[in-house]
Amino acid sequence: MNWGTLLIALYSQTGVGTGTAVVALRAPDVLFAAVDSEENYLVYQNGESTLERRIVCKVAQPGPFFAIVAGISHGTNGFDALAEAEQAWHSGDGLDTLTTNIRSAIPRKLVPLLQSLYAADSAAFVSRYRGQAAVQLLILGAENGSPQARIVEFVETGTADSVRLSIRESGCPDECRNPQAAWFLGTHDRIDESVRANSRLIGHPDEPSLRRLLAIEYEELPDIVGGPVSVVKVNRTGAALIREGACGK
Repeated sequence: MNWGTLLIALYSQTGVGTGTAVVALRAPDVLFAAVDSEENYLVYQNGESTLERRIVCKVAQPGPFFAIVAGISHGTNGFDALAEAEQAWHSGDGLDTLTTNIRSAIPRKLVPLLQSLYAADSAAFVSRYRGQAAVQLLILGAENGSPQARIVEFVETGTADSVRLSIRESGCPDECRNPQAAWFLGTHDRIDESVRANSRLIGHPDEPSLRRLLAIEYEELPDIVGGPVSVVKVNRTGAALIREGACGK
């Protein structure tokens, strides 16, 4: 075997797993979040690209909290958004500290991964990521007797041949001052249209409502959104994965 050729081939390979539709609905005393399990794994190697469809778990549990990923979840350079979220929690950390730690940890490997994707296919990179959220994390848990959510988005804001990230954060406490809140991450254009036409779709935070919303995107984009659904429920006392979906051990 020509080990020199093999090492060059391995070094030139860039792979990234993407996809996801996430929906979350909150009332004052309960929050439900659901995510699909379809992943498109794209590999660039030696000037060519291949695409593989996979079923993966998109939920992690950092301490007493949960994290759900949309967008890029992992890549060949070792980036793993959910693993970073789990490692960002330390005993005694609250939701705000966990969120701050995640904001700090994610860019360390995400930026090099994005740089390798730009080098592999700059036109595709600009079309897919420029000005867009490359990674979104929904972080859930109960604090102070209330279900809480934080959304952290890592947005590619480079120019010309540079790759840069900016970070946006939303969710509670601001959006949780309303009696009800709804968040959609990843792929959700058809869901948005449906909710604008019928706001009652988000009027009842429960598992059936989330599954109905996801089904809208499943039907519209079966090559991107699909697979078993995972569901997290948060009430005043804590959070639990009530439907494992692709996250079953």
